[in-house]
Amino acid sequence: MKKISTFLIVAAMAFSFAACGGAKQEGEAGTTPETEEVENVTSDVTEETSGNVVDQYISLVDKYAELMVKASEGDANAAEEAMKITQELGTLSQNEEFMAEIGKEENMKKFQEAQQKMADAAQQIAAK
Repeated sequence: MKKISTFLIVAAMAFSFAACGGAKQEGEAGTTPETEEVENVTSDVTEETSGNVVDQYISLVDKYAELMVKASEGDANAAEEAMKITQELGTLSQNEEFMAEIGKEENMKKFQEAQQKMADAAQQIAAK
């Protein structure tokens, strides 16, 4: 029951971050504190896939799915990192370049596969 409730909480927070990406307060250097934390967590992912924002999104989804499995097993650090990646996914999905790239057929297919991967991870967690 704890695993399911943990997953549901993280999933609810993930969707809320993705849905509410608009109004953020800016920090001293013109960045938000959340952005600074997410950049630290996801820098390895974005360095590996610099260039195509859709590939960055897919890499983040892969990392998110792995972390969610760990979080469902009780790893609090994995749950925290998954939340940060959720923020980055929300920010990236609202990026104009991402929206333009996702309009291309090949990238839409990749995006749909990434969404299916997230759904499969959720089903795997729920089945435990």
